[in-house]
Amino acid sequence: MRSLEESVNKLRASLCFDFKPVSPSTPVPNSLALGLLLLIVCKLILTSQEEMLAFNRPYDDLWQVRAAARAYWGGAYEATKLYHLPVFPLFMELLRIIGMPLRLAFEILYCGAAALLIGALWRFGVPVSLSILAAAVLIFQPASYQLPNKFGAEILLTPLMMGAIASSLWWWMLRDRPNSFKYVVFAGIWWALAWNVRKESIVIVPIFAVMLLFAVVSDRNGKWIKSATAIALMLCFCLALETTIKTVNWSRWGLFATSVHTAPGFRSAIKSLQSIQPEPYLAFIPVPSEVRLRAYPVSPAFMELKPYLEGDFVRKWAVKSRTFTDTKNVRGLSEHDVAAGWFYWVFYEAVVASGHGSDPGEADRFLAKIGEEVRGALSDGRLPGRWVPMAMLDPSWSAWLPRLPESLHRVGGTFLKPAVPERPLINLAVEEVYGEQFDVAATRRLTHLVFPRFGKAEISGWSFQQAEVVGWSYASRGTVQAIEILSGSGSLLGRSALDIPRPDVDTSRSVGFRVPLDVPTENDWLGAKVGIVLEDGRVVRKPLAEMPLAQIVSIPIGETVVYIGLNHVLKPEFSGNVLWNIQAYLESLYLTLLSWLLWPGFMIALAVIIFAARRSRDVDFAIAVIAVAVLTRILFFSVIDASAWPGDQPRYLYPAYPLFSLVLLLVYYRFVSLFAPLNKDELC
Repeated sequence: MRSLEESVNKLRASLCFDFKPVSPSTPVPNSLALGLLLLIVCKLILTSQEEMLAFNRPYDDLWQVRAAARAYWGGAYEATKLYHLPVFPLFMELLRIIGMPLRLAFEILYCGAAALLIGALWRFGVPVSLSILAAAVLIFQPASYQLPNKFGAEILLTPLMMGAIASSLWWWMLRDRPNSFKYVVFAGIWWALAWNVRKESIVIVPIFAVMLLFAVVSDRNGKWIKSATAIALMLCFCLALETTIKTVNWSRWGLFATSVHTAPGFRSAIKSLQSIQPEPYLAFIPVPSEVRLRAYPVSPAFMELKPYLEGDFVRKWAVKSRTFTDTKNVRGLSEHDVAAGWFYWVFYEAVVASGHGSDPGEADRFLAKIGEEVRGALSDGRLPGRWVPMAMLDPSWSAWLPRLPESLHRVGGTFLKPAVPERPLINLAVEEVYGEQFDVAATRRLTHLVFPRFGKAEISGWSFQQAEVVGWSYASRGTVQAIEILSGSGSLLGRSALDIPRPDVDTSRSVGFRVPLDVPTENDWLGAKVGIVLEDGRVVRKPLAEMPLAQIVSIPIGETVVYIGLNHVLKPEFSGNVLWNIQAYLESLYLTLLSWLLWPGFMIALAVIIFAARRSRDVDFAIAVIAVAVLTRILFFSVIDASAWPGDQPRYLYPAYPLFSLVLLLVYYRFVSLFAPLNKDELC
């Protein structure tokens, strides 16, 4: 009996159920250091064949690349110059100067921030065994395999959030020491960068609030004032960097704002237009066309935008936003009604098109005038109004709040799904046009990519498979200019002119073709299409699988009939990239385990909240801070999803993915600690 009790005590000691904090003077155990090093090396190997991809997204990836190329504030002003914040472009430019590949830097920063966070948790009393497991949960979060291949500020925000939380935990442990100020500065710098890398900095405020709450509850005899001062100083770092960005923008371009969409004039105009009572209410449409038509007569400034907001200029944006509103079953939209996520962009572009965008300061004053004129009409009763608490948030709370539970489920569901369901293709057409810009901005490792402009026949890393399509084609009227093979998603796999003589088909001209292909994945081949390009620019496409060999296929296009025959198709042989297969296996295993632990985890978290107060530990502070960081992001983008535009995009939630897995693991272990006998003399 005694031996059994000793065994239990040894097991409890090894697991350190009591989360007893480790003294700052205690060195990091070799087992933890080696464990972290091994995990990081394995992750670097696992993602060693990943590289940044080029996408023609003028408001996202391509904008970031171009902003980095001019070091954000360089060059002459253009209307798009201040669309986003400068932290991520400047980060890319710094890496370009020192010659470090952006994709590698993402991985090193991500793993380094994870190690810093795990080190802080170990100091809070998390045992070595659990610390290594927590490190694996963070470092091998499946979203970190492929999402960082895109140029998005949220990719940088993810390690910044981990680093900010880690540095805050270090400060909390050492807040009573005389030299704790340096940890406040350290945390303040991390938080300042996280605050200013994207526009939704409001989601960080609740994290400071929960830190303050713990300080008031935990620090007695007035000591909480020192902790509150430290937290306020961290917030001041955030606001100081924001003010610095505004000041530089004002000095350089005459606009005291972090971006054109956060400028006071833009917010004033949007808020005033949203204050007009719509008739009828249209879900996800902040400023319907009928509202704009009533606003033009009362605002001469807004009237200048009418040719752009009620014509072909806005129609293309309405078509784009229909991909979202149609899925929400929104009915009664006019051809000029644009959903919120797209309206803010077209609204500012209309200002630019009307001649007010050459100077951002002048453009914002023009927008402020619109806001002032519309508010005047609202105040004197010329327009019916409604209460709008803040700009860019749907004021019809009663309409979108019932949709919030569904949005919470949809946004939360992304945590259990692959962040990148199918590996993105290398878009050869985009690479031909913009590839060099992406190469320079990201210091891309060209051995990881293959494009015709590089003249590489094979690829070490992306494992393209070689294929070939051989045949002939001609048209009853005009000439067939080229044959192109496209993937199911529309990306170009290969293209060839008709430059091979085929006297058995046509003796007067060359109608034969041979199209060599580089096929990334099996799905791309299964959905491949043959495109026949006529000399007048028309293109007719047909699935490759529907074109049998050695048979003539006729395809009408207007009054023209196109004939094509395939003589030979060399199919690719997919054996699979070893590292990609490992990624897919780890992702499936990770998400399966996460789904098993999720629902019991809610009940366990509730039990921890109820009972942990009687046996509080320093680690409760860490759990609370991490949990709030996750929950506020989920809630924020659920509100966006319910009221404005799709909030269930994995790139938005990426900063919360690794933290969610970590806090779920800590909650389970904290629950176990509630039932362990308390022994204050026990050493971890």
